[in-house]
Amino acid sequence: MGIGKVLEVSQDEILVFFEDGPATNPVKVVPSMIALELMPSTTSRRRLDHLPPLHQGSVTAGRSYFGPTAAVARFLQLFPDGFSGTKFHEMERDYKWRAHEEAVNLLGKKQLEQLIAKARCGEIADRAMRVIGKVNLLAPFEQAAFRDGVKDGENATSFGHALFDVLHGTDPYDVRFKRYAQMLARLPQRKSRQFTWPNQTILQFLYDPQTRMFMKPAVTKQAAERFAFPLRYDPEPQWPVYERLMQLSHILMDELADFRPRDFIDVQSFIWCIGDDSYKIPATMRRKGG
Repeated sequence: MGIGKVLEVSQDEILVFFEDGPATNPVKVVPSMIALELMPSTTSRRRLDHLPPLHQGSVTAGRSYFGPTAAVARFLQLFPDGFSGTKFHEMERDYKWRAHEEAVNLLGKKQLEQLIAKARCGEIADRAMRVIGKVNLLAPFEQAAFRDGVKDGENATSFGHALFDVLHGTDPYDVRFKRYAQMLARLPQRKSRQFTWPNQTILQFLYDPQTRMFMKPAVTKQAAERFAFPLRYDPEPQWPVYERLMQLSHILMDELADFRPRDFIDVQSFIWCIGDDSYKIPATMRRKGG
């Protein structure tokens, strides 16, 4: 079963979590029946180094485990040609890339500096919503609530300055991330809350998918559990949770190296495929793609 980590030892058996193990990982091993080779404790394996605590015999919150091989198999079942295939581009990548290009065109440093200097932060909010409107990453009610929260007055000013800071500021990114979260928390929380993970992460992700990741809570939480990764989710955007999301994203980027993911757009789509049981290729696209 490959490389694993001993989680529990009893008189007759050992509970081992295998890095590329079965869906029922961890596995009970009887040492007298299977030869095990011990590795130095200094050996680092990124999946094994980040395992959640063992709880009722599981490190996946009771979900089926997806090791690297199983996760890739699930992805290739949906997209046989991988990240470079037509199906993947049509369903997952192209529209997000167009939104990225729009974000760069509308929310660049010089553009935002000029709008802030002219006290036209309402236009910054309009531009941000144009970018968000090019993707389906926010639910319609989330998008409407976000628009209402930042469209005018002091809220638009606060948003414009905070968006410039988080995209183009010079302070450490964790500081800017927290300031942007504080801005969202101060917005009117009317019918729907503004202070959510999708609102916190979408514009940063679309502007810079080389270094930033998007968080859709339900799917990301489920994928993290299936990857046996301790996301330790909090419903309110918190820097430590985002930092762990980036750790998971980099682990997956490395594991998928043979398939050449270009950026976190590809990784975010991969996470979605693993975390969403209902993810399917539309019949019309299946016929079109072969």
